[in-house]
Amino acid sequence: MRTEPQIPSYLKIMSVYPAPCGGFLQAAQQGFTSAAAKYSTARGVLSFLGPAMWVWLGMDLALKAIGPDYARVVKAVSFLAQIRLLHTHGFTNPVRPA
Repeated sequence: MRTEPQIPSYLKIMSVYPAPCGGFLQAAQQGFTSAAAKYSTARGVLSFLGPAMWVWLGMDLALKAIGPDYARVVKAVSFLAQIRLLHTHGFTNPVRPA
């Protein structure tokens, strides 16, 4: 005659609430999907920020090397604005005869 093996009490509590195997797999899949989405987002942001920071560094070094004279910059901007105003007849368009 065969007898049932004795189950320890701490295992009896776990056997009352069996863990669904599919739930663990689904949670693991959702965790992996979430991690992959976060990774791809971070990689996309860094793929933009990396070159932007190199450009920023290059511009900063060039600006420090050139040492802009702001009086010349203001004169150049006002000169370009005057050229634009002369070529476009000021802020208004001229009245053309019909």
